[in-house]
Amino acid sequence: MRTPERRASRRGLSGRPSARHGGLLVDDRRARALAGVIFVLASVVAGLAWSFSSPLGSSPDDDYHQASLWCPPPIEESGCDLVVDDAGDVVGVVVPALVAQAPCFAFATDDAATCQTEIAEGLVPTSRVDRGGYPGPYYRFMNVFVGEDVTRSILAMRAFNVVLAVVLLAAAALLSSRNTRHVLPLAVLATFVPLGMFITASVNPSAWALAGLAAYWMALHTLLTTRDSRVAVATAALSVLAAGIASVSRADAGAYVVVLTLAIGVLNLRRLLVSPPRLAAPAVAVVIGLWSYLTSNQADVFAANTDANDTRPFWDLLIKNVFELPGLIAGVFGHWGLGWLDTRLAGATWASVMFVASGLVMVGLGAVTVRKLGALLVVGGALLVLPLYILQGAGDMVGENVQPRYFLPLVTALVGIAVLGETGPVRLSGVQRAVVWALLVGANSVALHSNIRRYVTGQDVWLFNLGQGAEWWWSFGPSPMEVWAIGSAAFAVVALAILLVDGGPPVAQSEDVDARRVPSPSHRADPLE
Repeated sequence: MRTPERRASRRGLSGRPSARHGGLLVDDRRARALAGVIFVLASVVAGLAWSFSSPLGSSPDDDYHQASLWCPPPIEESGCDLVVDDAGDVVGVVVPALVAQAPCFAFATDDAATCQTEIAEGLVPTSRVDRGGYPGPYYRFMNVFVGEDVTRSILAMRAFNVVLAVVLLAAAALLSSRNTRHVLPLAVLATFVPLGMFITASVNPSAWALAGLAAYWMALHTLLTTRDSRVAVATAALSVLAAGIASVSRADAGAYVVVLTLAIGVLNLRRLLVSPPRLAAPAVAVVIGLWSYLTSNQADVFAANTDANDTRPFWDLLIKNVFELPGLIAGVFGHWGLGWLDTRLAGATWASVMFVASGLVMVGLGAVTVRKLGALLVVGGALLVLPLYILQGAGDMVGENVQPRYFLPLVTALVGIAVLGETGPVRLSGVQRAVVWALLVGANSVALHSNIRRYVTGQDVWLFNLGQGAEWWWSFGPSPMEVWAIGSAAFAVVALAILLVDGGPPVAQSEDVDARRVPSPSHRADPLE
């Protein structure tokens, strides 16, 4: 006969059935599944709040991108009416007036978006349309959302880009090992506010580049480190898909695929020799990236400009750009503003995010190895060299033509690799997690408030209540304050979930999914091998 003490010992100190007997294990799985659903839904809601926070035409060059979405390249086959010059050459297309003229408020920081209500219905000609400057697949795919109602079509595109980003990033995180599952979400959390959130929730092709490149390097790392054949197949497919999505959006994203492949390859140099078949996926990704880069006219951004400003001495210009380069990198965190760089953001936004991102890199450098340092140098070197190369080739100074959003994917990868580690993931203490959560949640909330304020009244008005005195807002949906409150709360939930996962203890080798086939737990040369 079992004594109460023996029965209690079998159930554990809590008096509940132990996990190995199924009861608690089932509950844990259900709890994790529910938490995952809440996390994904909150991520989508946080992104949708940003997509609803600004009018049509609010992201950079939206008149160009929106016209290209309506009449995707080659425009001669788009079905749109064409604009022909006197010589018979096609010079543009005819699109709805709101598509071409939506950014009527651009650069007028103190003006609300009320000018959109004055745009007459009908069609207008525009020469601001893609003729091979960008890879065409992005525009051709998104064209399926084009309908008679311009506003609802654009909002549907924004919503799709948000959902696509959440799906890609969540898939890359879930397929990674339990020890590294927090890495990608933490890197994205620490670098996407506010610029990444704004761009991802827009129709700008950079939305696909940001999400695709972030998912790519994480999926590639998992592919090279996992011992589970099913995970290897899934991450191989995901890495190719993510690289393809990024590459067909922007030519420079294709170039970044090559840079990130090299960086993750350096980080996992020993494993490359052990699993040659797994190199097929990154090889395909690199081919796709090179195809995108070499076949798009946008690649000229990395080439020397023959029309460069030759009035500025080369070495003097170089020294000036080196001195100012940190300001360009700071623009990634919102220092340059949003929209057409005409939406000012409070210091509470960019200073907080820059503090968190740089802090994570510094913490990561405390556990540096030769290969990890090499990977960081690859990404960091590209982050420093590419802007200088472009600026010098065009004879430009920092602040002219080259925008911070071009380099955000590299900043996310830099933070992610720093946190990733090679001998184990970098973990934050409870106090560190609380500070990171407070700073990022506050930064996102302040940035979202500033972005809505820019368009409802212009930034010459300061009232906390966004609906008070509003001159512009959507004719449907929640009010400005409701969008701000819902978006802020959803982001707070997402950040809390990510930082709670980060706070979990590292998984022992014998319990880790990627270590179940290790013959002996005493092997500690590399926890992921």
